[in-house]
Amino acid sequence: MHVVVAGASGGTGRQVVAQAIDAGHRVTALVRDAGRYSAPDGVQVRQVDIFREREFDLPGDTDVVISALGNTSFDKPLPVCRRGTEHLLAAMRRNDIRRLLVTSAAPLLWSSTAEPLPRRVFMGYVRWAGRRVFADLAAMEATLRRARHWCEWTIVRPGPLSDADHPGEFELVLEDNARDCSTRRPDLAAALLRLAQDPSTIGHAFGIASR
Repeated sequence: MHVVVAGASGGTGRQVVAQAIDAGHRVTALVRDAGRYSAPDGVQVRQVDIFREREFDLPGDTDVVISALGNTSFDKPLPVCRRGTEHLLAAMRRNDIRRLLVTSAAPLLWSSTAEPLPRRVFMGYVRWAGRRVFADLAAMEATLRRARHWCEWTIVRPGPLSDADHPGEFELVLEDNARDCSTRRPDLAAALLRLAQDPSTIGHAFGIASR
């Protein structure tokens, strides 16, 4: 499988690239600054500016695009996810590429049955503090849904992310948040790669939590 990873230089993107290579897939990494990206052996690197659609040129034999795009600041967020996804979709359509997985966030789901009252209070504060970041993610998800007539998308919504050396056990919850949505980045990467190969997940969103 030829996997293209957008946002490959970030914490989650690096994990997706590494695990995809370990699994024997071909990988193309899309990064903002190729000079600052240390690619694993065998990875093809393409430098792109996600705000410039004309720079997006995906390999024609791509099987799946995995987006690990995301804002790094709550204070001054940019429309990274919406614009990046719009430009990815345009490039995918030009090259007849249909499969796309994106990383979103658990706070976008407002009516989760999995959240006890204390977590609902906490999530309410998180939604307020990061309202511009989550507005960008909501716009990204809306963009995907408008493309449902041709794009085979899947959304994964982790909660707070943390680092770890290796993937472990995790749970995926269809169209809901996991009860404890804290997620290790290697587990998120493993989930994205697993879901990419499961056509039954097309058109669905999943909550995730590390165990």
